[in-house]
Amino acid sequence: MPHQTIEQSHATTGLIPVSKLIAFDGQDRSVITAESLDQLKPSFRHRISQGLAPNIEPLHVTPTSDDRYVIHAGERRWLAAVEIGYDGPLLCLVHSLDPDQKSDVMLLSNFSREELNLIDLSNAIGTRIDAGLWDRKKAMELLGLDKTALSRLLAVRDLPPPVQALARDNLRKDSKFLIRLSKIPEPTLSHLVDKIRSGDFDVADLQEAELLHPENDAVSDSRGPSRRLSTKLSMNSSALRLVVAESPNMRRLFKQHIRERHGHSRLHELSNGEFLIIFKKILQQMLDEHEQNSVAKDDGIPLH
Repeated sequence: MPHQTIEQSHATTGLIPVSKLIAFDGQDRSVITAESLDQLKPSFRHRISQGLAPNIEPLHVTPTSDDRYVIHAGERRWLAAVEIGYDGPLLCLVHSLDPDQKSDVMLLSNFSREELNLIDLSNAIGTRIDAGLWDRKKAMELLGLDKTALSRLLAVRDLPPPVQALARDNLRKDSKFLIRLSKIPEPTLSHLVDKIRSGDFDVADLQEAELLHPENDAVSDSRGPSRRLSTKLSMNSSALRLVVAESPNMRRLFKQHIRERHGHSRLHELSNGEFLIIFKKILQQMLDEHEQNSVAKDDGIPLH
């Protein structure tokens, strides 16, 4: 929740007819879904039947020179009222604000209600910073974010289009996850995005992709993929066992290796030393297979 709100001491509460309200051209939210409007309609109809204005939470508006009012926060409530055929007054807070304050009112209202997807929020904050209306300190104070959270939010607007689309469609609302996902190259990235959209995605899918593409990991440096491999293997055996447990493909390969070495497939009976030996072999096998597939694809060789 934001730590600060726009000062309301100079705002007046009033009932303004729907016909006098107009949308703000600079709305931060790019999409207002039919589902989000439908959520408001039952309560609106109930209040209207009692002779009340449909909205409990007021719209934030500013007057125009032609006796109309621009909506800076609350457009979704206005649209829901229009869609049910309501033509009476809506509860509004009428502000006298300068242009920068109008922009702040809109963003803070949407942010406090979590009505913006991550792309819209990232673009809204970034646009204000780029234009010099906000600096990072003001953004953190107004939105109640720490430095890391703000940096992740701003990074969302620069992610690959397929990843941005997940955020825009509210299929993923975690900026840290989206940034991790964006580091996976094509065509693996598109495959993961498709799994997320179909509902078949598991976090183990991303972990496995990160193992297969060490060169794209955030911890990689000039020493290249070997550093990522050593980083993974420096984890304690309990953490590595969890990675295996969450990945169906790695579980299958582990059972295959255990059966070949010990004549059984009981992963839990392995000592930590035996586990690490097999883990290294499987990880190297997966990396080799990925490299071979990449070379075959580049050479136009059919993959079987």
